[in-house]
Amino acid sequence: MPVRVVAAMKKQGANAIEIVEGYPALTARMVDLAEIWVTAHPARGRPRKLSEQGLKVKSVKRFPLGKAGTEKPSGTAS
Repeated sequence: MPVRVVAAMKKQGANAIEIVEGYPALTARMVDLAEIWVTAHPARGRPRKLSEQGLKVKSVKRFPLGKAGTEKPSGTAS
C-alpha cells in the first residue's frame, strides 16, 4: 500500500480506524505517520497547477518585458 494513497485517504476524510479495517496489514500509527511522511517528502517533478489543486487564479495580469536597449544598466552614471 503506497504511503501517498494512505495520506490521500486521510485527507479525503477517512479516519485511521476505517483505513486499518480496510487494510489490516497497517496499524493506526502507520496511518497517522503517513501524513507526516508525505509532508516531509513532497512528490518529485513539476508542481501541480492551481486548478488541479481545486484553487482559482485571482489575477491573470501580464507585465510586458522591457525591450532590449531601452533601459539603462543600473551600474552606470547618467
